[in-house]
Parts: sequence; structure tokens; C-alpha cells
Amino acid sequence: MTLMPQDDRSWFRWAGYSQLPTEEVASDADETRSASETHCACLRHAVAMWVALPATVSVAVLTGLISVTCTAGYPRWFWVVVFIFEVHYLFSERQAWYAVKAVLTQPQQLILRQKGVLKKRRGLFSFGSLVVVQMCIDFTFPFVARGCDDTLTPRWAAAFLEIPCVGQRLSTIIHSLRFWGVAALVALCNILITGIAGIIRMSSAPSGFSEDGGQSEDRLPGALYFEWALTADVAVLPSVAFLCNEIAEDKKYSFKPGDCAGTAAHFREAEAHKVADPMATMMPAFMKKNEQAYREQIASMKLTERGHYLIFTCINIVFGNLLPLWLQASFVALVFETENFWTKLAVIASMTISTYVTVTRLKSVFSYVGPIAAIPAALVVLFLLYIAAKIVFIYQCPSHLWNLSSGCVNEAATLPM
Repeated sequence: MTLMPQDDRSWFRWAGYSQLPTEEVASDADETRSASETHCACLRHAVAMWVALPATVSVAVLTGLISVTCTAGYPRWFWVVVFIFEVHYLFSERQAWYAVKAVLTQPQQLILRQKGVLKKRRGLFSFGSLVVVQMCIDFTFPFVARGCDDTLTPRWAAAFLEIPCVGQRLSTIIHSLRFWGVAALVALCNILITGIAGIIRMSSAPSGFSEDGGQSEDRLPGALYFEWALTADVAVLPSVAFLCNEIAEDKKYSFKPGDCAGTAAHFREAEAHKVADPMATMMPAFMKKNEQAYREQIASMKLTERGHYLIFTCINIVFGNLLPLWLQASFVALVFETENFWTKLAVIASMTISTYVTVTRLKSVFSYVGPIAAIPAALVVLFLLYIAAKIVFIYQCPSHLWNLSSGCVNEAATLPM
């Protein structure tokens, strides 16, 4: 009978592993610099998208530098603004992506490459570029609606009169706020709740390493990568957010120095298939002693992950996509018979991008959170179906307006007085 070896290296050979894995660990100075570059790139782009972009559009329109009218819609100079922020997105994404990669060891990068994480960067970069275009259109949309206010507000308020019980009150509120005021309020809520609050959280979030005297299980705690992913989400850098999420997911299966790659892969497979670990009975004491700490780390990471995607779903999707979609669908219906073709085209393009962004984010939520996201996802899907019905009934209703509670709106009631 072969006795189990007592030292670490002999145990791995006894278990069938030829050698222990080695890692090329970067210096603390390099790691700190990479962490700082990631945080700064995300923070800088977040400020650009959530502060500089709406401020630039507002100042340009209100001072008359950019003329936004109902007939002309989005002027040519608007697309120059879009181009400038697209270039900023290009440089910020590149800096943040390579800064995150610089923190990783060569074995970690190899694992991500084998999982196909790195090759998804191109598609996610294009996705982020579309989000930048959508945000530029959405933040300018209230000013376009302001130019069409004589047409929009009276008809929209009249359409609400047919809603049972609360229609009269809603119509009165709309007459006071105006259509463009509601659109501006939604945009402002999106900026404050998603953007400014996210930037404040980014400023207080950890951007470097844990201060536990080097006793943590990883060189970078797994939960920190979830913080980075949330930071990248706020900064509209989906490729960086995806990379950080995948790294954090892999950190669930990290082990103390001295653990072998084969054992980690074995535990990863056992976790995925929900089976008992057959090696548990022959694990030496040096691997068993940290089992409870490992389980607590897994629970902490899962809690952080679910909190991340709860914020991601309830705030980002609702204020950034669904409410603007509802307003833009109403806008297209209200100006359907006017001649401002390019305005309608830009709004429809924004709606298309917003729908695509919403569906993509739902898929991302399901891939990380699982069934717990079923209820909010179902509500989002129902709302998207409602928006689709509004678009269909633009062509079916004589007034081009449709309410969920009352059907097609009476055309006579929506005619300008």
C-alpha cells in the first residue's frame, strides 16, 4: 500500500501531476499603475459621457450655436459632436482594456483566451460604439421635441384623456410639463441616477489592492473585479466590463499558492456539474484548512455579483432604454404625418439601437445571474412588446396613437384646436 506523501510537492506528483504551475508575477509597482490606469480611464470616459456630453449639447442648443428645429431635426454639427465622443470612447476603451490585461498573469490570460473571452472584444467594442450614438441622440431628443412642442403636447395630452380613472389628471400634468419637459426629465433622471451616482460611487470604489497585509487569497480580490465591471458599465465600456466579469468569475475557483492547475480545473468541473468531489477524501490537510474561508469568499462574490446586476437591470435598462423608447415611440406616432423625415429617421435609429442594447443586456444578465433575473427580464420583455404594439398601431390607427387600456385613440380628440 502506497502511503500519501506529506509535503506539498510530493503530494502533487503522487496525485498524478508532473509539476507545479508557475506564474510570472508582475511587480507591485506595475500592478498599482495598471489598476490606477483602469480606474482613471473608466472615470474619465464616464465624466465625458454623463457630464460633458449633456452639458455640451445643452449649452450649444440653448446659446444658439446648434439650431435644433422640428423640421430640420438633428443638424449636421450634431454628428460632429457624435464623432468627437466616439474618438474619446476609442482611446478610453483601449487604455482600460490593456490596463486590465496588464494586471493578469500569463496563465490567467491563457485561460481567458481559451474560453474565448478575448476574441469577443471586437463585437463588444462595436456594441459600445452604438451605445455612444444612442446616448448622443437621447440627450438631444428633448431639444428636438421642444422644437415640435406645438404639435406634440396637445395631441399627447388628448390621447391620455381616454385612459380610465387617471386620464384627466395625467393630461393636466402633461399640459403643465409639456412633452419635451417629460423627455428632459427622463434624460435628467438617467444622468443623475445612472451617471452622476455611478461616478460618485466610482470615486469611492476600490481601485487598487486589498490592504490585508498580502494575506488575501488572490493578488487582486475577486470582488474587486466586480467593482471594476460596475465601473466600466457606468463608463459605457462594455468590453472592459465583460473582461472584468469573466476574471471575477474565474476568481471563484482560485486557490492558495501551491495548488495545482489540474486540481483547480477538477473543482471547477465539479462545481459546474453539481457533483461531489471524489478527491475530497484524499486531500491533504494543507488544502482542507482553508475550505471554510474559500466557501465564504464564493458566497461574498455571488452576493456582490447579484447586487451588481440588480443595479444594472433596474437602473441602467429602465432609465437608459425603456423610458426613452416609450417617449420616442410616442414622438414618431405624433409627428408621423409631418415632413420631418430625417428627424423621424434619427429617432427610429435610436429606438432600434436602444432595443438591441436592451436585449443584449438582458442576455448578459442571464449569463451571469441566472434564473434570479427571470422576473425583471419578463417585465422588460413585456414592456418591449408594448412598444412594438405602439409601433404597429401607428400604421393601423387613423390617429396613429394607441393606448394599452383604450386601444386606438379617437382621431378627432387629437386634432389641434
